[in-house]
Amino acid sequence: MNEHARPMSVSEQADELEENMMHELERIGDQVDAALSQRRQAANGHGAGDPGQEPWQTFLDGPDPRLPPMPEKPTLVDYFRNRFASTSHLLQSANHALKAGHSEKVILACLLHDIAVVSFIRCDHGYWGAQMIEPYVDEEVAWAIKVHQALRFFPTKPPDIPTRKPT
Repeated sequence: MNEHARPMSVSEQADELEENMMHELERIGDQVDAALSQRRQAANGHGAGDPGQEPWQTFLDGPDPRLPPMPEKPTLVDYFRNRFASTSHLLQSANHALKAGHSEKVILACLLHDIAVVSFIRCDHGYWGAQMIEPYVDEEVAWAIKVHQALRFFPTKPPDIPTRKPT
């Protein structure tokens, strides 16, 4: 960085980080595309695959062996335990809202706002999270979850905090 350049704002830092992460995802996506292309070629007999293997056997068909098995009749708790990433951020957000005295709607929105992230949907997680829960929650909760990701880009006016006079 140029020693005479002004320091980046927090928003500019976030934009730079997001840009770098996008490029990293593109790089990973290119690697995945190349690996899938090799598997397709092998499955079609155009590459080095198992000659006794059927083309449909090259791709995952059924439960993912990397994940723990689900019960026959899974509950929401089973999904949280066996399919979602860490939920501590969601619980922490809901706990802050609860302690701050917010309404049940706000607490529920805090509890569910990153539900798509913990279920491994990263890109546009607000939109997809709202799609997941919309049939089950109040319209305002679904809307808040849908737009929470984009709202970080809009400045907010600081609250009017009355100043205390020295005693």
